[in-house]
Amino acid sequence: MNSKNAKSISLLEYLSALGHHPTLRQSDNYWYLSPLREEKTPSFKVSRIKNLWYDFGLAKGGTIIDFTLLYYKITEVKEALRKIEEKTDTLSSISFSFQKPVSTFKIQQLKPIENKVLIEYLTERGIPLSIAREHIEEIYFSREDKTYFALGFENRSGGYELRNKYFKGCLPPKDITIIQNGSDTCNVFEGFINYLSYLTIKAEIPAFLPSNDPEDHLILNSVQSLSKALKPLTEYPTIICYPDNDNAGKKAVEELKKHFPNLQDNSFFYKEENDLNDYLCKAQRHQKKEEQSRKPVLRHRRRLR
Repeated sequence: MNSKNAKSISLLEYLSALGHHPTLRQSDNYWYLSPLREEKTPSFKVSRIKNLWYDFGLAKGGTIIDFTLLYYKITEVKEALRKIEEKTDTLSSISFSFQKPVSTFKIQQLKPIENKVLIEYLTERGIPLSIAREHIEEIYFSREDKTYFALGFENRSGGYELRNKYFKGCLPPKDITIIQNGSDTCNVFEGFINYLSYLTIKAEIPAFLPSNDPEDHLILNSVQSLSKALKPLTEYPTIICYPDNDNAGKKAVEELKKHFPNLQDNSFFYKEENDLNDYLCKAQRHQKKEEQSRKPVLRHRRRLR
C-alpha cells in the first residue's frame, strides 16, 4: 500500500475498524470523542466528502496517515501505511471494489503458493512458506477483463480473505473460519495472519507457547464478525483469545467476556506490540541480530588457532 492508496480509504470506515464511532452527525461532518485523548464532549471532526479529520482539542488535523501516526505514536510513514493496511477490511483504495454483486467476480484458479510477490510478502510478515502452504492458497480471481492475485484464506461459507502486499480484502461471503482438531480448547484470532503467526511462534519460540497439544482455532476475519463466533464457542470449556492491542481488540475481548467470563486474554504476552504478528517479527529480528553478532567472534577464534 502506498500513500495514494491509503488516502483514498474512508476515514469513517477506518475509525469504525479501530472501534470508534461518531456521536453526532451534522450534514457532511461526523463528530467523535477524540480517539487521540480522553474527553467527555466530542471535538474530533471528520469530513466525509473531504476525507479529512480535525481534533479541536489538539488543534491538529490531516489525512488518514497523519491520524495513524498520532494514534499509534509512531513517526515512520511506512509503518503507518502498514497499520492502515492491517485494519482496512475493504478494497476501496484500489481499482476495484467488492461492493459489487458476487456474480461480478470469478475465481480463476486456486493453487499452492508459488508467486514470488506473495512469498516476499509472507517473508516480510515472518511466516515460513512451509506453514503458509498448509493453511492458505494462491488465488487468482477476475472482474470483467482484469485478473488479480492474492493469498486466499477460506472461511466456513466458502468466501476468501485476501491479502497481498498492496491490499486487504475479501471475496464474499464474509464469515468466520473454524479449524477443528478435536480439542476442548479454542484459540480466537482476529485475522489469519495472526493465526499463522501463532503457528510460527509455536514452532520457533516454544518457550512462548509451550503447549504441544492440538487445539481448535477460530479466526474472526474481522471483529465485526464477533456475533457469528458466539454459538461455536459455546462448545469449548477453554477459550483463549489473542486480540490486537488496540481499542477494537479490547472491545472485542470485553464483548466475549460477557458471554464467556472465564475467557483467557493472552494479549499480555505481547503487550508492547500491536499484535501477535508484530511480536513474531520483532522476535525474529532480535534473533537475527544475535546470530550476526556471534559471527565475528567465531572468525576471531579461527585466527587464534
